[in-house]
Amino acid sequence: MKAAKEAGFHPFFGPSANASQPYTNPYGCQMGPCNFCGFCSGYACYNYSKASPNVNILPALRQVPHFELRANSNVLRINLDDSQRRATGVTYVTPQGDTVDQPADLVILATFAYNNARLFMLSGIGRQYNPRTGEGTVGKNLTYQNMSTIRTYFDVGKNTNPFIGAGGNSVAVDDFNGDHYDHGPLGFVGGSPAWCNQAGTKPISGIPVPDGMPSWGKGWKKAVKDCYTNTVSFDVHGTNMAYRDCYLDLDPDYRDQYGQPLLRFTFDWKDNDIKMIRYVTNEMLKVARAMNPKSIQVVQKVARFCCELPSSTS
Repeated sequence: MKAAKEAGFHPFFGPSANASQPYTNPYGCQMGPCNFCGFCSGYACYNYSKASPNVNILPALRQVPHFELRANSNVLRINLDDSQRRATGVTYVTPQGDTVDQPADLVILATFAYNNARLFMLSGIGRQYNPRTGEGTVGKNLTYQNMSTIRTYFDVGKNTNPFIGAGGNSVAVDDFNGDHYDHGPLGFVGGSPAWCNQAGTKPISGIPVPDGMPSWGKGWKKAVKDCYTNTVSFDVHGTNMAYRDCYLDLDPDYRDQYGQPLLRFTFDWKDNDIKMIRYVTNEMLKVARAMNPKSIQVVQKVARFCCELPSSTS
């Protein structure tokens, strides 16, 4: 926060869904106070301090007599009536491999945006997007996210202690988010927030080393030991615009274990998004330099690539 202010930005504490003290919600579900365990990012909270459905809703639902949770089931399709305009239930596969037709008065599709689109396509719901004509909506406007990570490395003894932390410790900068700044001379639209979220360092993925260090062996181990408690990183998490040639459809060749087509992504970065993330990253480098580290490392996930699955119709 101090460095961001020195760089001329306007930092603030990031919002958090972590409980700072014991709490019982209106459903009677209990939460424990965050104890800064350092395993906040990418993990379920063993202390029940993070707001999530399994903590804040499911315990109450389990008390409802007619509620049943059928875990590890895989929905194959949404079933429709004769008019093909109303959902009547779903067909799913049990963990034992049995296929079940489950009738329902109400079907809620909540399997994340990408798999929602796949289930629509498999179920014949809506009109699949055609990138050549621009017609249809299902699978249209595929967007992703571009992200840069700036890592600052300090001399041994700085002791940033990444094994202690929680999401509520984060400091964010919104100066370059959306339309918060003048895009006129920059040649792009969109923007990105940036934040330093000391929520804990994962045991495997959280052991970065500076550029020029060995990637294995004794030298790498020494670098990991020297850097683990003397590193601070922050992220630039940018927007990605929607484009006509970025979309979802069903793969014509590859199928899952149930014999259904896999979801295919057709996507590539565009100049607008690359220019945006590079600009904001360069601005946030001012914060990194103000922290006066021993070295700085930037990882930008904006290289051109296409993540379309291999197929015979390239």
